[in-house]
Amino acid sequence: MTGVKKYNYPLFNKVAKKLRTEGFTVVNPAEFFEGTGKATREQYMRESIKAVLEVDKVVLLPDWDKSQGALLEVLVAKELGLEIVEYNS
Repeated sequence: MTGVKKYNYPLFNKVAKKLRTEGFTVVNPAEFFEGTGKATREQYMRESIKAVLEVDKVVLLPDWDKSQGALLEVLVAKELGLEIVEYNS
């Protein structure tokens, strides 16, 4: 989300809403810290890694591979044997 306009919150929120309407429980990083975007990168990464440790599946948004944070989350998810899918709108 770093370096992306509005931290890519609009897309995170759109995808979270869609998945929730399909019945999924969603952990949306755009909602961390009340969606303010004002926490430090370290705070966001700590929350993101904690979230990956608690979920069954990780859904990747377009261009995830350009994000250092997402690359780390995927590495953790792979090590945990989690299902990883790329979101296609």
